[in-house]
Order: sequence, then structure tokens, then C-alpha cells
Amino acid sequence: AFSHGGSATVTNSTIRGNGAGLLFDQGGSATVLNSTLSGNATGLRFNKSGSATLQNTLLANGGQTTANCAFANGAPASAFSNGGHTLADDATCTGLVATAALGLDPAGLKDNGGPTKTIALLPTSPATSPAGTSA
Repeated sequence: AFSHGGSATVTNSTIRGNGAGLLFDQGGSATVLNSTLSGNATGLRFNKSGSATLQNTLLANGGQTTANCAFANGAPASAFSNGGHTLADDATCTGLVATAALGLDPAGLKDNGGPTKTIALLPTSPATSPAGTSA
């Protein structure tokens, strides 16, 4: 959470199962690269202000939660920007390619090789094809 400022770069990460994947409460900024925000009540929540740029990132809540992006108390939709190749499974984040299904492994976080648990992409995921990631 960013409260009244601060900044961070999130790289090669999975943020899952939180009230808000990233919460901007009256300020702060983040750059999110090569990451997945999945299964959070809200992927990105902006309260009054803050900013986030996402690149090569998936926002996936599967329609089971509030929204991938939420803007409250006057926070502008322009607080969010797509640095390229970012997909979402709803249309709440301005500038993203919204797709009905991102093709994440329904088993969720598991050992897919490497030092940490990750959520694998299914072979049918739009994130695996150049056409699906051109946003």
C-alpha cells in the first residue's frame, strides 16, 4: 500500500489473494513489470490520487472480485497507464486489452520451476501469442 507518497518497482512477481493487489491511498506511484495480479479483491485501487504503469503484466480476477482497477474519491482513470503488452480479464483499466479469459492455470500458485511459486499460463492463453499481447 502507498499512503501519502512513496514509489516502487515490482518486477517478475505474482500478487495474489489480497484486499487490493496494489493500493494507492492519496499518492504514490508504481511500475509493474512482467508480473501477474490475480485473485485480489481489486488489482489496483486508487483513492484520491496515485499512479501506476504496467508493462508485460496480467490483471486477472476472473470476474469473481470487484474489478481489476478501481478509482475512488475523485481519483482519475488516467492514474493508470499501459506501458505495453498488458492484458486484463475485465474492462475497468483504461487502455488495456480486455479479454474474457486470460488462460491462467486454475490450480493457481504452484511450483512451475524456479525459486518461487507461480501461476502458469495455459497453452490457449492470449498472453502466449503475439496477437494477444500487442496492447
